[in-house]
Amino acid sequence: MTGSWLARFCLGCMVFLALWGCSDEEVDPAFVESEFRLNGALFKIDSNMYWQRAEEAGEEDQIRLLQEVSMSGEMDMIVLIPVLGSGDLEGSYIYSKTGDIRTYNIVYVRDIENKNSFEWITNGNFGSPLTITRAGSENGEPVYTLKIEDFELNYGYYDFLGDKWVSLGVKDFSFQYQGVIERLR
Repeated sequence: MTGSWLARFCLGCMVFLALWGCSDEEVDPAFVESEFRLNGALFKIDSNMYWQRAEEAGEEDQIRLLQEVSMSGEMDMIVLIPVLGSGDLEGSYIYSKTGDIRTYNIVYVRDIENKNSFEWITNGNFGSPLTITRAGSENGEPVYTLKIEDFELNYGYYDFLGDKWVSLGVKDFSFQYQGVIERLR
C-alpha cells in the first residue's frame, strides 16, 4: 500500500513538473530576430516597443519604437497604428489610411530630434499585412511577434504653407519584432 502511494506521488510530481515546464513564461521556440530593413540596409532592434496614447479624440493608440541607427546616435522612430476596434491586438491588419477596423498605418521618422525636427517622415504608400501574434510571456508580460514582410514608404515632408505632401521618393521597408510591448505612456 505504501509503495503504491509513493509511486502515485512520484508520478504526480513528474506530471506537475512537465506541465509547469510548459508554462507561458517561455517564448515560442519559433524565435524571430528583431530587425528591420530600410532600402536594403539591415538594422537590429535592441530596444522594446511601447504603447503611446492617442493625442486627440478619435485617434488610435500607437505602438512605437525608438531605435538608434548610427554610431553618432541618430534615432529613428517607427510608429505602427493598428485599428483594433473592440477586438484583441493579435491578428492580421491590412494597410489603409481609412482607419477602418483591422487596418493599420505606419509612419517612419528619420533622424528624429524632437516632435518637430527630423530629416524626413513617411506618408505610407502600400504594403503587405501587419501580423501580430502572441509568442509567450516574459516576467509576466506578454511577448508578441510583429511582422511586415514588405512595404513601400513614400518619404518626404508636409508643406504646411502649400497645404500638400512633398514626396522625395520611395524606400523599401520590412520589419519584424519579437518582444514585450511596454504599457501605455
